[in-house]
Amino acid sequence: MQSDAVVIHFPPVKFEKGLEYLKGITGSMALVVSDFSSLKDEQQMVDFKYPSWVSETMREYRNGRYSMNSDGFKEFNTAITAINLLKSCAKLNLAIYALRDKYKAEEIELAKNSPSGRYDSSNYFTHSSYANPAFQSPSDENVLKIKNAAIEARDKIQAYSKKHTLPNFEQEFISTFKYTVYRICDMFFVNTKTLTEKAADTGGNCLGTIFAIFLFGLLLSLVGKCVASQ
Repeated sequence: MQSDAVVIHFPPVKFEKGLEYLKGITGSMALVVSDFSSLKDEQQMVDFKYPSWVSETMREYRNGRYSMNSDGFKEFNTAITAINLLKSCAKLNLAIYALRDKYKAEEIELAKNSPSGRYDSSNYFTHSSYANPAFQSPSDENVLKIKNAAIEARDKIQAYSKKHTLPNFEQEFISTFKYTVYRICDMFFVNTKTLTEKAADTGGNCLGTIFAIFLFGLLLSLVGKCVASQ
């Protein structure tokens, strides 16, 4: 895989729509939202630290000083959840960029060793041990970082509280990057079904099994009657 193809094979998360949603959150987190939204790149997002009062306020909510069913908490918690999700997606992007840069360095080295002094893609494909990282066992550290970052983002997507976030949070925010994360998970055969979806599948399989047993029993009964009547 050439370095330019990495971001096609592993598409980075796009933040524009997610940040636009985040900027619309008001209330006590407005200044924090503004500070995060003004960051320039993924590294700054990953390194972003909340002011100390944020964790103190969350502790007070959890200890029952304020109602967690209030609109104020929903705004507060939505802002934190959104920022944490964007931080995870930024971490995923950095892992993708690291793999791209690694390939780029290999290409430069191959170009130096080429008789023409130019990068030869056929030579690169012949000698690179990373020709198709998504479909081989991901033992390469850079590829594993992409996989682990995608799993972390998936877990945070599935762990958010619908009860304690603003209405339509999933449709208006999470959906802006969810399928990019899930696409990368699929490349590593990482299951993206929620516990509810898995339970539904299990329930459906159980019903199918029960129905099959019922039909089999009915068939045996009919066969028995036919034999008895002869």
